[in-house]
Amino acid sequence: MKARQREFSRQHDSRSKLTINLLLGMLLLSLMLVQMASAQDWNLVWSDEFNGPAGSAPSGADWNFVLGKNPANGELEFYCPPGSNTSPCSAADPNIFEDGNGNLVIRAIRTPSGTWTSGRMNTSGKHTFQFGRMEARMKLVPGAGFWPAFWMLGTNIGSVGWPTCGEQDIMEWVPQYTPTTTSSTDHGPGYSGGNGIGRRFTFPNGGRIDDASYHTYGVIWSQNQMQYYRDDPTKPFFTVTPASIPAGTQWVFNHPFFILMNFAIGGGFPGPPNASSPSPADVLVDYVRVYKPGSGPPAAPTLSKPSVGNNQVNLSWTASAGASTYNVKRTFTSGVNYMIVQSGLTATSFTDTTVTNGTTYFYVVSAQNTAGESPNSNEVSATPTNAPPPPPVLAINAGGPAIGAFVADKDFTGGMTSTHAVTIDTSGVINPAPTQVYQSIRFGNFSYTIPGFTAGSTHTVRLHFAETFWTAAGQRVFNVSINGAAVLTHFDIVAAAGATHKAIVEQFTATAGSTGAITIQFVTVTNNAAINGIEIQ
Repeated sequence: MKARQREFSRQHDSRSKLTINLLLGMLLLSLMLVQMASAQDWNLVWSDEFNGPAGSAPSGADWNFVLGKNPANGELEFYCPPGSNTSPCSAADPNIFEDGNGNLVIRAIRTPSGTWTSGRMNTSGKHTFQFGRMEARMKLVPGAGFWPAFWMLGTNIGSVGWPTCGEQDIMEWVPQYTPTTTSSTDHGPGYSGGNGIGRRFTFPNGGRIDDASYHTYGVIWSQNQMQYYRDDPTKPFFTVTPASIPAGTQWVFNHPFFILMNFAIGGGFPGPPNASSPSPADVLVDYVRVYKPGSGPPAAPTLSKPSVGNNQVNLSWTASAGASTYNVKRTFTSGVNYMIVQSGLTATSFTDTTVTNGTTYFYVVSAQNTAGESPNSNEVSATPTNAPPPPPVLAINAGGPAIGAFVADKDFTGGMTSTHAVTIDTSGVINPAPTQVYQSIRFGNFSYTIPGFTAGSTHTVRLHFAETFWTAAGQRVFNVSINGAAVLTHFDIVAAAGATHKAIVEQFTATAGSTGAITIQFVTVTNNAAINGIEIQ
């Protein structure tokens, strides 16, 4: 649905003078994108199934409803919210309601005076989305002057206006398409209205928009890409990327959007209704659903500042959701020629012992699963040395007494303590804590607020872990944040260390807050968050 008038001239058809090389490149890209879509699994994150009783309104917690005329596009309809008696609306003859059979009905009605009433609804301010798979299963009604649409607008429309906010038309139908065809279009600054980047889709085997079996209209939206589909998300018919828009124009689709559905009547695009236009005319919506990727290549990890020792570099990174293994890569020249040092790692740390003191190395890490490899992480550099490490500014034995440089547990809020007199393997850690630190534990939901630093000063935070209670990966999972920023998500000590009773250190850079404190928070996902020791350097 367009926020400005357009003739929808399909100027993209005039771009047929592409070179053979460009056409081949586009074909290869299309095949790659289809393969990516077919390999993807999805998790449902929001939906409206419209399963209310007959005559009920859709939930006001999910939808806003428009009252009045749309000043754009020359449209004729007057939009009526559920329950409205504002003339020409009638609460007794609503334009938006649920039919009791699992459908939303958006009804266009020609009133006795000849005015058309209809419905328009959106999720602005209630549900906004950035990337994912959005789809609606719908049965449309053909008719002269009819213009139903399922679409999205950027949430920043109030500040930047249209079309700079971006518009994604997942589905539109107008009479000139005939009942066998719909379209999908993107609009942005310099490519809007009749110059929108769009394509039509014709249903195979004589399919129609009013088929009794309905049709599913959707988009798979990711960073710098939209893939539009009909019925089968593994077979997108149209892909839009920054390469699709005119040179010198702005890509405006990497920010949150909200969903809209409406049934417009008349205007320059569909033309006017006439005596053949049915009234009432119902657009039926079985559901609207939004999914997020379940599997697929994981996101890139984030590398922390490394620590160094005698001919060794200790690396640690954040876990990537969905990752099964990690690859560590290094180079002698920043940004280029990375070579794999170690692959197949299940832990989120690695000690590189194939280095030479005094030489500077540059590292990145990628995450891997069965669907592929993530982009590389941020780059960090390290120069190994045999000089002793700097002493900690503060070291705390979580849940236990003072041990060596580690003071007795303090500065905590919440949680419980326990000790386990078991043997700890510290061989995988550079500069491990004393063994007794790994034998004591604070667990539950808790935080440490550690004062005494200079406001704005930068420090290295080393978190010491060893699993001494649970026996397998997945039994203890938790999140950790420092000064409100997540540093470990769904962290699993056994999975990270590769074994029980084995020490591991996760290292991060933190800046002391305005009060001179560093706050570390532990939140349980499964069976109690835990920490053995904290060092701040």
